Amino acid sequence: MLNKVEAVELQEKLIIIYKYLSQKKLLKKFFLEGLDNELFSRNLDGNPQVKKLVQMENAADFLEESILALEDIKKQSFDYNVNEDATFEEIINKINTDYLCKKYGLRDCQEIEKIDLSSLIEAI
Repeated sequence: MLNKVEAVELQEKLIIIYKYLSQKKLLKKFFLEGLDNELFSRNLDGNPQVKKLVQMENAADFLEESILALEDIKKQSFDYNVNEDATFEEIINKINTDYLCKKYGLRDCQEIEKIDLSSLIEAI
């Protein structure tokens, strides 16, 4: 079972990955709509957990469900001060992604290959 710190850390790291996917989708739609070209993708070979998450067929949906589930865990188990009726968008938008990236040693959310999920996955 995750402790309070691990639950918060996992949620924050999943938010960074979600933001990466969202930005990539938006850029692809804006710049490459109707073209057969593909955007540059990060080399995630060195981080199999993140690679598996990003390459899932419904990665964004899975991440959204996971982030919401972690929010529920924080509400119920950890006496964490959260908005009881927060929507997914509110959860995502209240987080300063630049701060999160710096906190986990990333320049920006494009450096998802540096996110370490191994200890958190073991805790689950």
